[in-house]
Amino acid sequence: LHLQRVHEARQQAEETRRRIAAFQAQPEVAHEATVVTSTTGINGEPLRTITVPSKPPAVRHPSEKPHGPMQIARGVIQGVTCSSPAVIDVQVKSATKKLALYNNNWYDIDFSAGNFTPKGELHPCDELGGMKVKVTYFATADKSVDGQIVSIMMFR
Repeated sequence: LHLQRVHEARQQAEETRRRIAAFQAQPEVAHEATVVTSTTGINGEPLRTITVPSKPPAVRHPSEKPHGPMQIARGVIQGVTCSSPAVIDVQVKSATKKLALYNNNWYDIDFSAGNFTPKGELHPCDELGGMKVKVTYFATADKSVDGQIVSIMMFR
């Protein structure tokens, strides 16, 4: 049963990766802004304005293939920030320092549980805050952060 869940999670992650890649590969015209504005709707109620951005959001940090020495950080995740399509920024606080780490596609991160069995699907943006972790990362060209995340092992 556990192996079946792992297989299903990997299939879901791969499908999401394919969708993101397909979206990013679309011509620029496919991302043009769409604005819908109306003052009245059903029963005279006001409608809201809906805007679809003209381009996918720009990422703040470069995506790099893992290279160089892998670093290990052990501590507690104090801050998790997520943005579209699957960007994640975290702060890992250890006894001696605080690290700022990221990945532009959280589906590329290898998540594992060290001393417990997760219940259902992991939602990293909602569930990582306050968790004890062992994070593997590498330094990138972007010196505004400490590195790009490769894996996160969670502990309770």
